[in-house]
Amino acid sequence: MGVKKRCKDEIIYRILKACKGRGIKITKIAGSSDVGFEILPKYINLLVENDLIEVVKIEAFLYKTTDKGVEALWYLEQFRALIPELPLID
Repeated sequence: MGVKKRCKDEIIYRILKACKGRGIKITKIAGSSDVGFEILPKYINLLVENDLIEVVKIEAFLYKTTDKGVEALWYLEQFRALIPELPLID
């Protein structure tokens, strides 16, 4: 049985959802979003660069969804409602 890869929209959705609310460590993002550490930094950087999540530095680097990220999350949720099963890439 092969490993199924998620589309980029699904990965972004899961990361935004994991970061919503208080700040969260990257290890928790990986666990909550089920995104591997090998690709997670690429998506974290993409979301930070596009102001969808922000780095909150208290004792460690924590990531939090910005207002713009919350809005993007809402649009992704609306999209998922139209197409309940986003295609997975084999």
